[in-house]
Amino acid sequence: AEVKQAEAEVKKAEALAEAEVKQAELEVARTTGDTVQISRVEMCLSEAMVAKAIVCGDEVAQFWAEAERKRALHFLQIVEPGRDADNLEEHMRLFERISYYMALLRSNEKFAVIARGELECMV
Repeated sequence: AEVKQAEAEVKKAEALAEAEVKQAELEVARTTGDTVQISRVEMCLSEAMVAKAIVCGDEVAQFWAEAERKRALHFLQIVEPGRDADNLEEHMRLFERISYYMALLRSNEKFAVIARGELECMV
């Protein structure tokens, strides 16, 4: 039991460290102004945040991180060169919807249940 507990603590520490590294990488990427590079790092950061939330057992943080990951994925599909233009409108629509519901969920408790339900369908 102690070994399993120690392994869990190591995984948790690794996930926390990875999230911190990705956050630092994002700060550096933002200084470049390269939208594609920033989007790639945001995608990696959101994946690290999902892993962190899972090992910490935080379902709310995991929900937000998964929504951010999905949002980042659609944005990357929009800005990355060489992507299939046929799906561009769909990626833009999904990016905008996820962004809208995330903002609504943060700002208005009255609509939180609706916004969360919509996000759950997209995540």
